[in-house]
Amino acid sequence: MQEGWTGSVRPGEQIGPYTVLAEPAGGGMGRVCLARSRGGRTVAVKTLLTSDDGIVAPEDRRRFAREAALAQRVQGPFTAGIVAADAEARVPWIATEYIPAPSLRDLVVSQGPLPAEAPPWIAAGTAEALVGIHAAGLVHRDVKPSDIPGNEIQISGDFTRNEADALVEELGG
Repeated sequence: MQEGWTGSVRPGEQIGPYTVLAEPAGGGMGRVCLARSRGGRTVAVKTLLTSDDGIVAPEDRRRFAREAALAQRVQGPFTAGIVAADAEARVPWIATEYIPAPSLRDLVVSQGPLPAEAPPWIAAGTAEALVGIHAAGLVHRDVKPSDIPGNEIQISGDFTRNEADALVEELGG
């Protein structure tokens, strides 16, 4: 990774221990790229966007670190788990398991309406993923068709702690 790296990635560049293969998606707060570990594991790596001078705002860095810590609490067969994260890196990043499937949104756009038997299976997998997320004391704030690839929910991002969990922590319990 170059010294002045600002989070924009190109194939062949390094993010932590991962080599970027492609940058499939970008959002308002970050980018998600496809990458591979030295051992050959394919992962999705989310990076935080920076200012033009490569600076990450302290508040954004804290939020990103919190997101990584919260997401690591979630485990289940229908969620993409956290593989590694570095919120202290020049440009913070989170690596998650890669699910080699189109998102539900992309599937419907490219293939048209799903067969009648598909929605109940997708709904059941999504519900099971949300049960796992809620069991970890979290709430996923933004479940949408682009977050449901291969009947699994990408779990990095858009989390809030359960309000009761936050209150107990606040009261020192």
